[in-house]
Amino acid sequence: MIDRAAAILGGLDLARLRGIEIGPLSKPLVRKADGPVLYVDQASTEELRARYAQQPHYDPAAIVDVDAVWASGRLAGVIGEGVTADYIVASHVIEHVPDLVRWLQALAEVLAPGGQIRLAIPDKRFIFDRPRRESTLAEVLAAWLEAATRPPPVKILDEMLNIATVDWVAAWRGTLDDARLERFHTHEVAIAATREAIAGGTYRDTHCWVFTPTSFARLMEELAGLGLLPLACARLTDTPFEHYEFYVAMTPCADPTEVARSWAAVVPQRPMPAKALLADTRLAEAEATLAALRGSTSWRITAPLRTLARFLAKRSS
Repeated sequence: MIDRAAAILGGLDLARLRGIEIGPLSKPLVRKADGPVLYVDQASTEELRARYAQQPHYDPAAIVDVDAVWASGRLAGVIGEGVTADYIVASHVIEHVPDLVRWLQALAEVLAPGGQIRLAIPDKRFIFDRPRRESTLAEVLAAWLEAATRPPPVKILDEMLNIATVDWVAAWRGTLDDARLERFHTHEVAIAATREAIAGGTYRDTHCWVFTPTSFARLMEELAGLGLLPLACARLTDTPFEHYEFYVAMTPCADPTEVARSWAAVVPQRPMPAKALLADTRLAEAEATLAALRGSTSWRITAPLRTLARFLAKRSS
């Protein structure tokens, strides 16, 4: 079982460092008791509690007190000019932001030298976004050119028409039948909701971006090549086995070539389908067991293991 807090916050001295958490809602990764941290969200505490009052997975009373409201523009403008952070953490936030480029640039602007951004990002292969295609550079650039402040109709439609119930364990085990995934919404509901968002100019919360670890790293590399990303990759942790999110650490860097190189270096080299991942994991477990048993002095154990060793050697070649 993965230690999620360690995967996201590992290596950060929360008691000593100044932090910002984006979108903590009712389950902040960093508590005020842990160290100096500002809570930033795109609405006030009262607005958030009203918005989530009818949602079953949230306790409105547990939603934290928001220190700064940031809906668009520069983050520095709402936390205070000159205020910096040693780290910024955001769990399942980046996929919601309408303008990915400006959002990352705004975070980079308030980082102290040597600071880090820590992100937990859903892997579309194992969540309700599974039927959707991965986000492209053209889509990200279009949002940047438009200086988007809300999800565009095409993103709302794409999400509502395609999101479906996904069992991530079944997805990992290769037993998920994509042709039989149950969609959340009918076409009529999707069209009506999008029409309402257009007519009323309301903000409809949407997964604007859809990633896998590989597609995310490649997208960051492309943005860096265009000089739009001042953040190098310090670490990318691929989605753990039978889990549904991956983890990224970024650090400021003014050299676009170095930024691009850092992302190219962490692109997962062997993106595999679920069945292959499962087989690879089982093979690794079998090899580890074999290595442990090889240390035994019992002839009865080691003799038949030679046959197993030959089988595994053929299997992995």
